[in-house]
Amino acid sequence: MIGAYKLILSPVFYMLGARCRHEPSCSAYAADAIRAQGLWRGFWLASGRIMRCRPGGTWGVDPAPGDKADAPWWRIWAFRGAAEGE
Repeated sequence: MIGAYKLILSPVFYMLGARCRHEPSCSAYAADAIRAQGLWRGFWLASGRIMRCRPGGTWGVDPAPGDKADAPWWRIWAFRGAAEGE
């Protein structure tokens, strides 16, 4: 699904003037998060990143957490903070 988005929708958004506010892009972040954290945690990390990528949201360098969080599977709000040591 991420590959299809990159090939089909991303160029359309780019032509319309939509640019990613983060580095790496949200689709690259999602792929990295899923690869490093697994499908469940990666999905929730990517969803949170997409929610932060909005007018008035965050911007700048924001890499996906590389280490798997020790948080239980149901504590989705802790995946990002536990992986970063917060």
